[in-house]
Amino acid sequence: MLKAVVIAQLSLDEILASARSLPSAPRVFARINAAMANPNTSIYEVADLVKVDPSLSASLLQVANSSLYRRGEEVDSIDQAINRVGLRELHRLVALAMAQQMAVGGLPAYGVSAERLWENSVMVALALAGLAKAAGQDERQAYTIGLLRSIGFALFQVLVRKRDLPELTTAERTPRGREEWELRHFGTTAPEVSEKLLRAWEFPREIAAAVGAQYRPDRSSGASRWAALLHLAVGQTEVLSREMPFEKGSWRKGPTIIGLAGLQGIDPATLIPALHEQYVSVRAALNGP
Repeated sequence: MLKAVVIAQLSLDEILASARSLPSAPRVFARINAAMANPNTSIYEVADLVKVDPSLSASLLQVANSSLYRRGEEVDSIDQAINRVGLRELHRLVALAMAQQMAVGGLPAYGVSAERLWENSVMVALALAGLAKAAGQDERQAYTIGLLRSIGFALFQVLVRKRDLPELTTAERTPRGREEWELRHFGTTAPEVSEKLLRAWEFPREIAAAVGAQYRPDRSSGASRWAALLHLAVGQTEVLSREMPFEKGSWRKGPTIIGLAGLQGIDPATLIPALHEQYVSVRAALNGP
């Protein structure tokens, strides 16, 4: 019988090299995120950052002209789009545009279509924003974490194509099967790679740490509250049948996780009807990926 070969863990250099094949939107988003954290940043400075990425600019114009934001005539420039929504709402606008970019092609190695990846990413972001508001946390940061939490899966998808690796079998599309497959081929897991990549791209440490600990928030050393909120948010997508199949059954919602999330006295299930309503509205306006 042949023995399974476990490869060495991906180095940061290998991660960054492979990340060059990902859409540039997350890297641009990191710069936009940092700029918007500065109260002295002008709307025109943010517009210049968006214009660096033509693909992101095109997606942003599409979102700005959707029924979510359209007021009157169609806009045909980034400056007009940003003036339409204002700096406060710009972060959400750019985040939704980034979600469209990141969903292109889906995650075929994991058996996830482009449509399901988009549905899951947007619903996680909306769910996390609702939970963050209930916990007294920053809703803008919630969108960032929710939409970037799958970046490690996208990077592994790049490596599967480059190295001609086998995709997950149907039997492996389970939480344990997924983790074992990743360790066997990459020596690390998607959440671990996500955390390293987001730190390298200079996202705030607590964002990277939350994404890295999303499956096990009680083991997080750097952002247990955000990790717990993210854990609960992804679990809500399963309730509404928008989960990624290989994650089904990964999410707990007991008192320990709720306490870590800062939601004592709040039942996260009570937020699901509003989440569903929001998602239906966004879906209708943007028509998915």
